[in-house]
Amino acid sequence: MNQQMIYISLGLLIIGLSGPILRFAKYLLYLRRVTSFKAKLENFSEMEEKISVNIKPTFILSPREAQYCLQLKCKKEYGVQYESLRTQVAEEIPGICFVASQIAINTSRQSYLALAVGGPIIGICIFGSALEDLGHVETKWQTRFDTLDKMIGILKTARASSFIQIFDPRSWLTSILRIPFYLLKATGFNIEKIEDSLLGHLFKAAFLIAIIMVLLKLGFTTKDISGFHL
Repeated sequence: MNQQMIYISLGLLIIGLSGPILRFAKYLLYLRRVTSFKAKLENFSEMEEKISVNIKPTFILSPREAQYCLQLKCKKEYGVQYESLRTQVAEEIPGICFVASQIAINTSRQSYLALAVGGPIIGICIFGSALEDLGHVETKWQTRFDTLDKMIGILKTARASSFIQIFDPRSWLTSILRIPFYLLKATGFNIEKIEDSLLGHLFKAAFLIAIIMVLLKLGFTTKDISGFHL
C-alpha cells in the first residue's frame, strides 16, 4: 500500500508540476524573443535615423514613398549589414505579433485621412510598418518601442508569477483538474469558454470527486488522501 501510495503521489505531482513549469518556460521564451527583437529593431532604427537627418523633409511624398527613399539611401550607406538586419526583423515580426496576441497587446492600428480630405481607412501593423508603412500618416518609432516595453513588462510579471506557481500546491491541483480540458482541446474543441463557465467549474468538481473515488476504490483511506500534498 505504501509503495502504491508513493507511485500515485509521484504521478499526481508530475502532472501537477507540468502546468506551472510549462507556463514558466513559455513566458521565459516569449520574453527572450521580444527582448531580442527589440535590440534588433533599435539597431535598425538607428541606421535609418542617422541617414534621415541628412534628408530634407517634404510634404509631397506619402509615408511609404518617403520611407522607400530612406531605405534606398540606407542600402547604399550600410550595404549588406542593413539588408541582413532588415531580413532578421522581417522574419521575427510574425512571431512577435503572435506573442502580442497571447498577452492581449494590440499591434494593429487604423490610419485615417483628415475629414476634410476623406479616403479609405487603412489597417496597419505597427511592426510591419517599420519595413513597409502603408498608412496615411507615418508610424513613429516610439510607438513601436512603447508597445515592446509594455510586452516586456507583462511578460516579466507573468514569468515571475508562473515561477511562484511552481511551488504552490494550489497550482498543482489546478493542473490536475484541467486534464479533461486538455484532452478536449486535443480533439479540436475550443475549451476557453467552456472552462470558465459554470459548467466547466462543475465538471472540475466532478473530476476531483472522481479522483477521490478512484483512490478510495484502490484501498486508500480518507486520511491517506488528505496526506497528498496537493
